[in-house]
Amino acid sequence: MDLFGGTDRMTNQEIDWANVYPYRADVPWGYDSRRSDPYSQERQAVVFIKKNFSRVERLVKKILGGADHLQRPMDVIMTTLWELCDGTTPFVEICTILDHQFKEDIAPVGERSIAALSELARLGLLTLHQGRVQDAESRYPNPVVDEHYDWLVVSFEEE
Repeated sequence: MDLFGGTDRMTNQEIDWANVYPYRADVPWGYDSRRSDPYSQERQAVVFIKKNFSRVERLVKKILGGADHLQRPMDVIMTTLWELCDGTTPFVEICTILDHQFKEDIAPVGERSIAALSELARLGLLTLHQGRVQDAESRYPNPVVDEHYDWLVVSFEEE
């Protein structure tokens, strides 16, 4: 059950965060090699959000050009949070991992994690579920269709 979706939307105060399992949406994303080494602990993800153009905006885009997606870069902490949103890791465990890895940089870990997850859910980049997501698919980095970015790393295979 998606806690923020549908007609039965819940607020942060109504959610039993101890039993929440965040699950990344199947959106284009990868690691930005311009900002950091994508193979290191300091890697930084970028998520792509499809733009919804009005008729006038589509016309302007056709004349002037432009991208079909907004880029949403993440810092190291948000990247780690994003990677942990696999539908099988509970919120409590995510907080423990973040607290252990980032210590005072993430304090207070619970409040900051709730704020970040709520914003990602609001943007449609993940869903929040009460209980483990059954048959959760692995949502690995994947490229933006019909757009190419030399700096976007979506595979860790040796080239």
